[in-house]
This record gives sequence, C-alpha cells and structure tokens, in this order.
Amino acid sequence: MDLPVAVFFHGLNTFGDDLLHLGPVTLGRMDRYLQPALEQRGIKMVSIDKMGAGSPESQALLASRQLARLAELGELKPDSKLVFLGNSLGGLVARSLTHFWNRNPETNVHRFQVPAILTWGTPHRGTKAADFPTELARAFPRGYPAFEKALAQAGYKLGEKSATFEFYSPGRLEEFNLRHPVLPQTKELSFLCSVAPKDVSPYFWSLYPPLHGLSYFEFARRLTLASDPFEPSDGFISNGSQSWGEERGPYRLDHFVQMGFVELLPTPSKRRKASLEFDRLIDDMASEVKSRSSSSAQ
Repeated sequence: MDLPVAVFFHGLNTFGDDLLHLGPVTLGRMDRYLQPALEQRGIKMVSIDKMGAGSPESQALLASRQLARLAELGELKPDSKLVFLGNSLGGLVARSLTHFWNRNPETNVHRFQVPAILTWGTPHRGTKAADFPTELARAFPRGYPAFEKALAQAGYKLGEKSATFEFYSPGRLEEFNLRHPVLPQTKELSFLCSVAPKDVSPYFWSLYPPLHGLSYFEFARRLTLASDPFEPSDGFISNGSQSWGEERGPYRLDHFVQMGFVELLPTPSKRRKASLEFDRLIDDMASEVKSRSSSSAQ
C-alpha cells in the first residue's frame, strides 16, 4: 500500500539553500524536524528545494517543474494525490501552484491532484515585516545607507532581498487573494499558531514591537498589565493574517518553533512544552493528510 504523500513548501529563504538562517547562524534545513516527524506517522514527505525568493507565482513555476522531475525519476506516481504543506510564505506558493494547475491543466503533465492545502504561520493577508526596509530608510535617511553597507559587508544585500519582501505586504497580498480564492475542489486549512510575547524565542524579542505596530515604550508598558493586551500571533505573523479557509488550533508555537526548532527557546521547561505542542500540531496535520489522501476524500 502506498503511503500518503505530503509536499512541503518552506518559507522565506533569499539565500537559495533551504537552511534556516538567524543572522550569521544557520540551524540546518527548514524541514529537518518536520520530515522525520511525518515519516514516523506513516507519511511520505517531499520538500520543494531552492525556493523562498521572489513572488509566490514565480516560485510556483519552479515547484511545478520540480514535482514533474520527481515523477520522471519515479519518486512520485502520476495521478497521485498530493497534500500541500506550506509554512510561512510557502503557504502562498502552495496556493499559487494549485491555482496555476487549475487554470493551466496542460502544465500538470502527471495529473497530480491536490485535495488539500495545509498552512501554518502563513501571512495570507500580509505582514508588516515586508515594509521594514522602506520604513527604516524613511525613518533614518542619513544612517540607513551605512546600515545597508554594513549588512552587505556581512554578506546580506538588503536591496536584493527587498525585491522579495515587497510581494508580501498587506496591499500586495490583498491583490493576491483576489486572484487566488479558495478552490471548491481543494480543502484549505490554516493551523493557527500563537504564543504570548514572554514565550517567544529570543530572536523575536527585538522584532515583536514593530511587527505589532507598537513602540518599544508601549510594548514594555503592556507587558506590565495583568491581562494579555496583545493581538494573538506567533511572534511574527498575526492570527488574523494566518487565517485562510478553515481554521485549526491554536497551537502554542512561535514562528520558528512551529517548524520544530525548540532549541531556540531559552529554558528546558519551555523546550519540553514546545516539543509537546509541536507533536500535537504534527499529529493533527498527519491526520488531515491521511484523511485527504484516502480514496474517499475528494
């Protein structure tokens, strides 16, 4: 009996190497925890490689060619049901590819079927992070060129990266959603991830206020309140933007820990809790993959 097949589309990667980059540090492939977790649950996972830069549409074309190549190599069978898994920006690429095949069936030469798209941490309605370079340049017109030069010397050319960021602003995603509504033949599920600001990994501590439209003073003030006054988010993408199609969750995972990178959390207790929550997320995803891959799920 053939295993259910899930195709994984990872998020932003303007380096083209499929690794998770945190400044000068790399933590391995973005699928390093997801793939074995799904395989343990009886699912064959295929990753789309060398993506993460450019528009969702341009990346969808690359993914289409890669899946066709895998079929030619015998890794995928023609007429297979492929459940798409999209994390972060990869969710938009998964949606774009499904629409591309629907509008241009002749390009789906191996007649793959996409019964479901499962997304998590995906900015379906955009993210403020896409506007960061423009806002920094506007706020610090004198210092920005030096900042950009320093990043370039460290190997990060912000100008080139910004060409990708601009596709994911709220305005551009509003246009994208008009072109890519939910398809009646494809189940679209968003697994919402949210975590309190105090529980996000340290990488997000400096980013959290501007990503949520807050000054650092206002952010500090709200942290002192007894109630949680923050909009639910995974530390990077709000739940409102993550929501598309039917919802599942929420899962107490930040934007990187939701891929299994619990080592980013500072204490053993937080890492243990996150590991359990990651397992719960994968259990629910695996259940959906198996259900949608069965012969009765159309």
